[in-house]
Amino acid sequence: MCRLLGVVSSRPVDHRTLLAERPRSLAALGEEHRDGWGLAAASGGRWRIHKGTRPASRDARFRERAMSSSGEILVSHVRKRTVGPTKRANAHPFSRERWVFAHNGTIEDRAWIASRTSSKRAGEVRGDTDSEAFFAFILTRLDEAGVTHASTACDDVLSTTLAECRAREGIGSFNFLLSDGASVYAHRFGRSLYVLERGNDRRAPAVFIASEAMTNEAWREVDSGTLLRVSVEGERRWTIRSK
Repeated sequence: MCRLLGVVSSRPVDHRTLLAERPRSLAALGEEHRDGWGLAAASGGRWRIHKGTRPASRDARFRERAMSSSGEILVSHVRKRTVGPTKRANAHPFSRERWVFAHNGTIEDRAWIASRTSSKRAGEVRGDTDSEAFFAFILTRLDEAGVTHASTACDDVLSTTLAECRAREGIGSFNFLLSDGASVYAHRFGRSLYVLERGNDRRAPAVFIASEAMTNEAWREVDSGTLLRVSVEGERRWTIRSK
């Protein structure tokens, strides 16, 4: 298994608390999930992506990047490998154009996924993981529909594609975060996933999506098979769409 953490905030905030300072921070979870880490933070739709191959719990570079990470969007990951060795090309999140993607789970039926992936997207795969292959498959479906960013059209393509995957016996498990730098999609199937909404207090209003509850706040468990899109709207509002 791996661990995911996504953040959508109404204005740029620092991410260091859940990345590096809490007892259940991503750094702490890296003690068990030791096969690499990745941080992708976006501000104004522009990504800054950092990756490493050492355990996040013991990597000074992870801590340095975590303590300086900020933005409206965060997609982060610590890896416990199942497919592919520990190397930078296999560290999540993966990025293509405006999209970044991080996955928790194992795609068992890679042949089926590969048969439905365009040669263009297959040719972009640089690592050995089932996760990057699944990302290429999702991008193929978005390409076929002419979708380039989070939208109601993207909602429909992802919803249809993921329902098809869930219906296929033996497909495997695929929790993931997918973001275009303005919104974050989160999907649960086969692993745990939780959401926390923070309201209008001294901290910036924000939505947190994680593989497990990371604080003592009122996290809610996402139902299996759910696809969420979290988007910031205006200075202090967001929407969570579920399909």
